[in-house]
Amino acid sequence: MGWGAAIALVSLVVLAAFGVARRGFFRGDLFVAAAVLASGSLMALFIVFPVAKALSSAFFGEEGRVSPAAFIERTANARNFGLGCLAGEVRCGVARNTLFLGVLTATSTTLLGTLMALMAERGSRRYARPLNIPALLPIITPPFVVGLGLILLFGRAGIANQLLESAFGIAPTRWFYGWFGVWIAQTFAFTPIAFMIMRGVVQGVAPSTEEAAQTLRADARRTFSTITLPLLRPGPANAFWSASSRAWPTSATPSWWAASSRCSPPKSSSPSSARSTTRGRAASLAWC
Repeated sequence: MGWGAAIALVSLVVLAAFGVARRGFFRGDLFVAAAVLASGSLMALFIVFPVAKALSSAFFGEEGRVSPAAFIERTANARNFGLGCLAGEVRCGVARNTLFLGVLTATSTTLLGTLMALMAERGSRRYARPLNIPALLPIITPPFVVGLGLILLFGRAGIANQLLESAFGIAPTRWFYGWFGVWIAQTFAFTPIAFMIMRGVVQGVAPSTEEAAQTLRADARRTFSTITLPLLRPGPANAFWSASSRAWPTSATPSWWAASSRCSPPKSSSPSSARSTTRGRAASLAWC
């Protein structure tokens, strides 16, 4: 497509926006209509179209023809949804391992974030300021830095293993690699996000309701179970969904930890990191 075609397409988008505005949309504002349609067109051209084209490769066979059977063959197999680990084998399917790891990470991050939020807002004043530091970590520290730090601490040549070897003669092993290391790394990376979500929820609960319950001779445990916890109920659901949605597609940290192991989420959520020989197989894993 040359410059002439590009100018023609832009002109058509602007004319379409003016027509939409004349029909009463966007309160008749021509500039707002043109800006919205132009932004939507750019997103469709540079985001929706490439992603859709990549995912559509899952429905094409090796010969390049449309084949729904090829998609079913690539996804519905023991490699993705197998339960061999329950029958004595080493591993389960990639999709099931991904789901297990995502739920485990979301549960731990939600629990830790809730406890930190309650400590910061309902605990002693001296804990509030130190707990403000984790709130800044997602802004200044990407998740892969957490993974790199844990590797340097607990990896085979990490500081902890070297100290154990020099002090007690314990030979360094790869005990920290695998799903356990991925879980610890993601928990450390996503707990600050759950903490910020839960802190806002705890701040929205009026302390006067808890004080009223204590005035009626309710102890701290009964006040928490009957007043505070029901009012906080929407918060953990939000934190759980946020953590799980971040844990499932994370690719960098699990790629380092698990290497070629089938317990890493990237194998089912990221085509670029899936160890596939064809584009169709990688796209099928992304659909999982």
